[in-house]
Amino acid sequence: MVREHQPSSSREPADQFISEFTFVEDTLDNRNYKVLLKQEDIVNIAKIEYGWCGEGGNVVFKVIGYEQFKIQLDHYKDILKEKQSLTFIINLNNYHWVTLVITYFQQQFSAYYIDSFGQELPYNISNTLKDEVKNIKDFKIKQHHWYNCGIFALENARVINEALQKSKDPIAAVLDLQLTDDLLKTIREEYARALSRRDKIENKFEVLIKFLERLNKQRLRMQEFNFQNVNILLFFLETLALQDPILQDSGCPDAKSKLWPYEQKLVDQGIIDLDDLKCVQYIRTNKIFHRDAYSEIKPADFKEIVNLKEVDGIKELFQELKKYAEQTYLKLKGEILHQSDCKKLTDLFENRNENVLIGNIITQKQLRKYILLFFKNATAKVCYENDRLNLQKANEIMFTFVVNVIPFIDLRYKKPAEPLGKIKWFRGDLLHTFYKFGDNYKLLGIELKDFMRKYAPYFFKYYYSLEVHSVLCKVGHHDARKIDKNLKGLMQKFQNEKNLSCC
Repeated sequence: MVREHQPSSSREPADQFISEFTFVEDTLDNRNYKVLLKQEDIVNIAKIEYGWCGEGGNVVFKVIGYEQFKIQLDHYKDILKEKQSLTFIINLNNYHWVTLVITYFQQQFSAYYIDSFGQELPYNISNTLKDEVKNIKDFKIKQHHWYNCGIFALENARVINEALQKSKDPIAAVLDLQLTDDLLKTIREEYARALSRRDKIENKFEVLIKFLERLNKQRLRMQEFNFQNVNILLFFLETLALQDPILQDSGCPDAKSKLWPYEQKLVDQGIIDLDDLKCVQYIRTNKIFHRDAYSEIKPADFKEIVNLKEVDGIKELFQELKKYAEQTYLKLKGEILHQSDCKKLTDLFENRNENVLIGNIITQKQLRKYILLFFKNATAKVCYENDRLNLQKANEIMFTFVVNVIPFIDLRYKKPAEPLGKIKWFRGDLLHTFYKFGDNYKLLGIELKDFMRKYAPYFFKYYYSLEVHSVLCKVGHHDARKIDKNLKGLMQKFQNEKNLSCC
């Protein structure tokens, strides 16, 4: 059975489609769509996009060379479950990917083989199958460009398995698949964004686990909440809540679930529990980062959002958070399917008192003081010793920035001008950057100084406009409202200017 996809072009040297860059770099940075997918790309795409990893799901997925096929089939044929598929993406001659899906239903094996070059089923594969599989459907399609065979192989595997799970005809599903050049580019971009996003998430978990391990060894710092362990708790919430703007794309959250597509996939694949995700998202957003009140939060106030039942409650809390982060990370990597001996986050965090405010209410004057104090501390000599950052002071600065500065900007400007919006977006990345250097306080200091140089002008104008507005209100000028409106417009203009000089 042959389906013409597009007019076949002459064969081009396969070597020209092998790139020194990663698939993500080629696609998103270089806009190079003419590279072959490598084995690791196909494995990761299948894991991230379709949840195909391990042997416990509906699809047992393997990426192999054709010489490995007999060994793999002999291993899995006796353990394949009813209605479970064994899906192979097979590399032929080190340059071409094909699809082979084997199913076991009513004590009988069936196979679906698709070659996008339109070639016959290779003899060694056919010879291996004939002793085990009585029903082999070999249909051939013809792609236009050689470098797209990996995309074809994955898409063919996807539509066949979707049809099998829905008890539909896999052959019809493949024949209905229309992969135009534009669609192939779109699919490549979607795959690349998914890989990039998952890499960022995994990287955050790696950093989080490292610091939870280090914190759990510091017994003396576990008696009460302080700037260091609360910052790590904030980083835990930021990581588990998956709300970083850098993870989001141009799509929109689902109207019903309120989850972004990448969040929904993690929930559907059982990597993150939906109740746990909603719990940390609510605490992170409503209680801390985007709280709807001018309140000053101190480290000790975090007792209001966690369940501390034991005498050594804080120590036990961070041990459980470490265990939860480690097991979630292993599920992200596809190394385990289920968590074991691990408390749910809904048991560790208190998220039922929705109207209870954390911290003490502060005035607009105190708000401005916080902003000025943040910059004063971040640039003061007391924070640095021979260009090495004083970690205790740095933790205090970080806490003030993410908990008692950014939320005020949120309240003041629900739809901030672009520079303030960038500052808010940078919060999660700054938290991550702050921790990734570990104990290298010199690099931490350089990172904090670079941040101050980049964003200080915008913060200063924001602070200055608040001060001027305060003075006008005190004077009681009869045109105060008009001047206030003009000041806000002026600040908006300042914030939208480009190439501003640094403070």
